[in-house]
Amino acid sequence: MAMQPFDPYYLYQPDERSNINTLFVSGLPDDVKAREIHNLFRRRPGFDSCQLKYTGRANQVVAFATFFNHQAAMAALHALNVSA
Repeated sequence: MAMQPFDPYYLYQPDERSNINTLFVSGLPDDVKAREIHNLFRRRPGFDSCQLKYTGRANQVVAFATFFNHQAAMAALHALNVSA
């Protein structure tokens, strides 16, 4: 039996979770550039913007990618997890 790449519980819930449209990205190299994150997501349907944040913990960098809707965010999440 094939394993589903994501939990469908998070895709089609009619409550406030359906309003989540931002992906959190961690495990990035400390010299990553905002342009690299933008290039990673820019061709994904529904992509809006991205931000890099420095956590202050040993130069650790995280990113946030925002999409226009929940379905676009989940599609990008799935596509990038499959390609990794």
